[in-house]
Amino acid sequence: MKKLAIILALPVLLAMLLSLGDLWNSGSVRRRALSVKPGDSKVQVQKALGRPVKIFTPLPQARTNITAWLFSVRSETWAYGRRFDLGLAFQGEFPIPYRMFSPEDKDVSVVFDSSGRVKEVIIPKHSP
Repeated sequence: MKKLAIILALPVLLAMLLSLGDLWNSGSVRRRALSVKPGDSKVQVQKALGRPVKIFTPLPQARTNITAWLFSVRSETWAYGRRFDLGLAFQGEFPIPYRMFSPEDKDVSVVFDSSGRVKEVIIPKHSP
């Protein structure tokens, strides 16, 4: 019985540790994102914020297909956010954020222009 309790507790503890680490990192990313300015290069952004969780590029079909245009980002966008959200699991949702076409509302986003320079940095106000 004791072994069963330990086996069941390990995944829960692991999920809690992952969530705590992710929460710590997301707060740090928001603070570091304040140092990223328009005109910075991709190398400077990566040096300041690290590797993005997801990189979104405009879909090539967006020029001819209205549906692709609606769902696609307009410029290359780097998303920095949580990889795992235990709070979502307690709300009955899947705990891994699903980013398919664009960053989530809670993500820090860095939008680049066509020359690869920062055009805009989006830092959400209401984040976990």
